Amino acid sequence: MKVRDFLTISAFLLIVAIFTGCGGDSGSIFGPTTELKPGEFQVSLASSIKGNLKSTSADFDLGTLKATQSYYFLLNNSGDMPITDVSLAAENASIEVYPQKIDQISNSTDVAAVPIISIKIRHGQTTGTVGHVPTLSPGDLSANVVITGKTKTADGEEISLSHSLNLSTLVQYADIKLTINGVERDLIKPNYSGSTIFGDGTSLRCYVGAVPVIENTGNTSLKLTIFDNENTWLIGPTQIREATLAPGHTYTDDFSNTTNNEVVIRIDTLGVVYDTERLKGHADGYIYFTLAKQ
Repeated sequence: MKVRDFLTISAFLLIVAIFTGCGGDSGSIFGPTTELKPGEFQVSLASSIKGNLKSTSADFDLGTLKATQSYYFLLNNSGDMPITDVSLAAENASIEVYPQKIDQISNSTDVAAVPIISIKIRHGQTTGTVGHVPTLSPGDLSANVVITGKTKTADGEEISLSHSLNLSTLVQYADIKLTINGVERDLIKPNYSGSTIFGDGTSLRCYVGAVPVIENTGNTSLKLTIFDNENTWLIGPTQIREATLAPGHTYTDDFSNTTNNEVVIRIDTLGVVYDTERLKGHADGYIYFTLAKQ
């Protein structure tokens, strides 16, 4: 056999060995073939991308809820095949989800290409909103947002997907009760509505014949600031005392250090909403009412 023929045959056998893997498991010169995985939902809070969860359900503790608030999530596809016909729906009427439909979510390592979903929990009136927004019941709140869609296996078999976002939060709610001689007074219907040292013209004014008792009936602390209603317009209101009222605690005022036995009580809910049909708030965010001793 000539040397040239031997080299030709050797080269041919080498090529055959490469393509057949020399008896190994590989079917390609590029290594083992990886089968494409079906699409899979992957959800994380936008503020904490490291919290990715790939299971069919995900738990998110949102902390405390003081007022209506929106939360943002990244909805990624951690599989290889695209996810189509995506629907998002909340099981609680106080929760709004946007968007409610997504045509397709492709696999992407680019965060900028990952869909962002907004989940708003409506809890009371907030600045800039119009109309009455009901408050949620104070205490623990659990709610679910269900995400569904379709994907396919590598060989084209269709698979239905379902992913549940289990949301939990502590709903805070501010409320007070004013009682005179054990009888509760309606702060929306005072004896008289008139101007105060703050010049708002709408402060609720109640005449009392005994020591008033203010009780914190909400589940969050309140800051009370008491002013002398002395009509000293040039120097401004005179603060005479201050108190922090914890839930379930009461405050009484004996009208000491006042000029005319009248006090203006300013209540700061520290950002927590209240029922606007029970308490009247002002543009500066505080609740005011005047107590005048008869």
